Amino acid sequence: MVDRALPVANGAVLASEESAWGVVFISMKWIGVILLVILGALATYCAIEYFTVAIHALPSYIPGHEALGPHGHPPKGHLRKRGAVAAVIAVVAFVLAGILAYRIVKTDKVTPAPDPSVGATV
Repeated sequence: MVDRALPVANGAVLASEESAWGVVFISMKWIGVILLVILGALATYCAIEYFTVAIHALPSYIPGHEALGPHGHPPKGHLRKRGAVAAVIAVVAFVLAGILAYRIVKTDKVTPAPDPSVGATV
């Protein structure tokens, strides 16, 4: 395995490893950030669906979908409380992902090796 450094947008460098097949594996610490971003994206999608789509028109894979109400008629309105909860979950997931990413980049910064020619006398 060969150690290699990956540059990041702000000039920081992330440590990574290259396997025998040339695939680069980033540190396992980033898995939490990736999962939080995916959770935030799914919660954002659900929040938008709950706020914009009527109850009777919700997709069947989203909780709260009801074909008919208690009196045999399609229910009216939107599920605003569920949309608000999904929006809060999305914001919390994105904020936690940002904080975690900041902490990882902050601790993984690679300092350059000291230059042997500096301070050498001739």
